[in-house]
Amino acid sequence: MSLNINFDEPRRPRRTETAPTKLPEWVWVAGAAVLAGVVSAVVYLSVWGPVFESAVARSAPRLGQEGVLNWPATENRLVAIDYPAYEEMSKTSVANDKLGLAEMIQTGRLMLVAGRTRVLVLEDHLLTYEIRIQEGPLIGRKGVIGREFVAQ
Repeated sequence: MSLNINFDEPRRPRRTETAPTKLPEWVWVAGAAVLAGVVSAVVYLSVWGPVFESAVARSAPRLGQEGVLNWPATENRLVAIDYPAYEEMSKTSVANDKLGLAEMIQTGRLMLVAGRTRVLVLEDHLLTYEIRIQEGPLIGRKGVIGREFVAQ
């Protein structure tokens, strides 16, 4: 309880008690939900954050570092020559347009590159790398590939 002093009468102040205001139930429920979400996020990140961070740091090369194409050496896979070709390759693959991919290979917009080929990371984007091939018949060529296909 809080006390208010009323100075309406100049000679004798009068004390009155006021009851605290009760908050609506939805405010308590919303507050509890927000608090539970924050606690869950903190617990999740404290447990799994270091695991994910160390896994990404171990497996993904950074700008200026060498990596390898992360598929078996016996397989050849497609690498786009630039970002427009990468976008077109993605759309063509989703549409299951094999003739479209063949045309892109024939016109030189896609390269077939062997797995485990060493590459240098030239640009590091959210989902892709721009790379330079460091060995094999395509040595020196630049390309664009999804980050998941390049490992240290």
